[in-house]
Amino acid sequence: MRACCRRYRRPPPSTPPPQTHRRATGVTLSTTHAQVRFSIITAVYNVERFLPDFIASIEAQTFDLNRVEVIAVDDGSTDDSLRMLEQWAQRRTGLVRVLSKENGGQGSARNLGLTVARGEWVTFPDPDDTVAPDYLERVDTAIAAWPTVSMIATNRLIWSEATGARTHTHPLAKHFLDDRLIDLEGSSRYFHGSAPAAFMRLSTITRSELVFDRRVQPNFEDGHFCARYLLRSVAPSIGFLASAHYHYRKRNDGTSTLDTKRSHPGHYLDVPRYGYLGVLQEAITLTDRVPEWLQALIVYELSWYFTEDEKMTGGPGAAHGELAEQFVSLLRRIAAYLDPQVVMAFDVRPIKMEIREILAYSLRDEHYTTPFAVAYSPHQRSSSTRVLYRFTHDEPRFQLVVDGGNRAPVAQKVQALRYFDHDLLFTQMIWTTGRGEIRLNVEGRPIPIRTSTPGAQPTSIEASPRVSGALRPVGASRLLTDFGRTVSSPIATVWRTRGQNAYSVIDDAARTGLAARRFHDAWVLMDRPTDANDNAEHLFRYLRQHRPDVNAWFVLAKGCPDWQRLVLDGYGSRLIAYESPQWKVLMRHCVNLIVSHPDQDVIRPRSLRRYWESWTVTFLQHGVMRDDISRWMNTKRFELFVTSTPAETVSVTGDRTAYKFTSFETKMVGLTRFDRLHQIGAQYLPEKRDLVLVAPTWRELLNKPLGPGKARREIVDDFATSEFARQWSAFFADPTFISEVEKRGKRVALLMHPNLQAAVHQLGLPASVLTLRFEGHDVQEYFARAALMVTDYSSMTFNEAFLLRPTVYFQFDRDTYYNGANHARAGYFDHVRDGFGPVAHTVQETHHAVLDLLTEVPQEYVDRMKSTFPYRDGRNRERTVTAIEDLHRPYEDRKLPELLPE
Repeated sequence: MRACCRRYRRPPPSTPPPQTHRRATGVTLSTTHAQVRFSIITAVYNVERFLPDFIASIEAQTFDLNRVEVIAVDDGSTDDSLRMLEQWAQRRTGLVRVLSKENGGQGSARNLGLTVARGEWVTFPDPDDTVAPDYLERVDTAIAAWPTVSMIATNRLIWSEATGARTHTHPLAKHFLDDRLIDLEGSSRYFHGSAPAAFMRLSTITRSELVFDRRVQPNFEDGHFCARYLLRSVAPSIGFLASAHYHYRKRNDGTSTLDTKRSHPGHYLDVPRYGYLGVLQEAITLTDRVPEWLQALIVYELSWYFTEDEKMTGGPGAAHGELAEQFVSLLRRIAAYLDPQVVMAFDVRPIKMEIREILAYSLRDEHYTTPFAVAYSPHQRSSSTRVLYRFTHDEPRFQLVVDGGNRAPVAQKVQALRYFDHDLLFTQMIWTTGRGEIRLNVEGRPIPIRTSTPGAQPTSIEASPRVSGALRPVGASRLLTDFGRTVSSPIATVWRTRGQNAYSVIDDAARTGLAARRFHDAWVLMDRPTDANDNAEHLFRYLRQHRPDVNAWFVLAKGCPDWQRLVLDGYGSRLIAYESPQWKVLMRHCVNLIVSHPDQDVIRPRSLRRYWESWTVTFLQHGVMRDDISRWMNTKRFELFVTSTPAETVSVTGDRTAYKFTSFETKMVGLTRFDRLHQIGAQYLPEKRDLVLVAPTWRELLNKPLGPGKARREIVDDFATSEFARQWSAFFADPTFISEVEKRGKRVALLMHPNLQAAVHQLGLPASVLTLRFEGHDVQEYFARAALMVTDYSSMTFNEAFLLRPTVYFQFDRDTYYNGANHARAGYFDHVRDGFGPVAHTVQETHHAVLDLLTEVPQEYVDRMKSTFPYRDGRNRERTVTAIEDLHRPYEDRKLPELLPE
């Protein structure tokens, strides 16, 4: 529906301003129209705590304020903002004029201000920001120096409300390296879309009857206005003033328009339709073309949508379902106005090449294949090579040629690059083994192959595959290229100063006879720097007990509780302190790094970046993946990716799934800790299963941000009033339910997520409810004791399913959970279709489901649990070790396929 937009026209100077507002405060200015150099129009809404700073910064100007008018338009504030403005106007008669209107949005307030503005130049600062004392003076000097300039753009410094620091970290900071005048004709690198940090000629605005379009909400209203202004300027140009500082306040409370825009449907519908598409169509109407600077502005704006969508969670208001369908439809219409060459050359901010290709080709329904492929070996000892290229729409035919002969890939898949619920681009992944010159033909045509090992130290040419047409990066400060995306290595500066000496010390220590003998061909296992008792520890114990021929070491922060526990268990001689000199020497000899958590400080520690490519990485996982965490996993390098269930494996390796991993790296061998769970579970016959284990999972919004120096996030102040607390409190509060559970010989027990453990007392638990903890306790014992589990979304349900124990899913907030409250996106697992028990939405339904399952477990759920895990034989650790050893065997000699089920 086309929204109504009231257009305000500025009357001739002799005509009094129209009385469209409720009230105006301030004495009529005595200066003539020609004497007013700047009109400062600010739209004010509920900013009383910020106004004193804004007012002070205006009054501190070194420029003659007799040549300035401030038009403050209160947009129906409900706080003390209007009173403060009126007091300012009374105190600064002749400078400040206050207009008041009903709430209608920032654009409508600015439009009202334009009807009474009289300055030669106009600007629209936000009242929660400030400007430097010489701000207006520097702008005036630039205008005098550049008499034909269309717009003055001032330098936005990010002002952190939390720290008070003002930093030059705005994404467009590169536009402000110095004071410069830019002619926009033919420019695709310079544009300006911030009305608060811009000065525009009022005569151009008046002549064009230009107003802020109130349909463009909740963002881009400024960019839309600035772009339309420049389109109407003769020979448009922008003077970029690095010396004129505009302080953009980054609020602590996250209530700014930019902070909240994603939760507004208009961000995906109105902004693209009336903002981006509208101004592109207007450019065609006015000039019969879309200038390159405008295309660059639109690409810049659209790039943020893709960046937002790449986050682990879609977040509140992210484009899904019908909203995504409409948004992508608008993207296709917008892309039709963009020149592919302009899009591919865009470098105003770093964006992935795949995003450029989507905007330039995929959204235009063009059949496109990248003009080259990328090939690289994953690590120094590898005899395998992965070849990648991207395409749109239909999958092209390819032919792999190695040493002059056709060779079938040992593994391949097509990865879907998914944005806004749409597969917009695809990557063909091809694995081949052995050494030799690699060539690739796509649709019968040879395409060049480049080499790239993102993030790695340079290796010798002999250690890399011989690739036709290869571009081999050399030197510590090389540039790494991945499909044309250039990433500057941060190693160079550190390497030239102190890094080389640090690595020399490690190398010298590693070459000693003692270190070489002790750490030769080391397998290094690690859960987290400060925690163990996960899959890596379970595999480490197995290796020490059953495979002493493997030189296995466990890394952990010295002094943590798990360190002491492992020492008491007799493993002290095999513990290495994380980040210690001994650890660095160990990692110099490491051939296999085996981890259950793929955090950066585990798999790619900064202090050892020179050696990243010297070891293979095996990812044991923490649990069974159920949600889609591909956006995180795709940033990792694994030579072995362990999975546990057929559905999980297909979600990772299947064609046109979002993960970059194929069957070459991914092996379904089972979680190593499930072997012990299998043993403990066998000890608990049905009559010994005495718990109804309640295990709610975490919610992002229930914790405060992690503070400096804190290991765990604090609970939010209003936790007790959250829906999470109210629903789970109600679950425990029914004495009849608790009594019925106890009649069946069971006890209700709560195992709260560690991030929420501190809030257990706020749930008002009855004395009969047993409270359990993770820290210092055997969680597998809890799983084995449970007759069933009650959770909302916790993946711990897979532990119970492995033991053939059912789960009741209490999902009172499913929509919000998968729309921002969760740290991941919904994946292959559907709780209704695939779950190990019923899904309930109310407390009463959940109680009934629990009591029913305590009486009898329907065969449907038993069958699901049995089919989920092909391995219940206690040999997961054995299979994992075989898979790791296979990494160092020729492909044809690998043993793991013999252990897999048919």
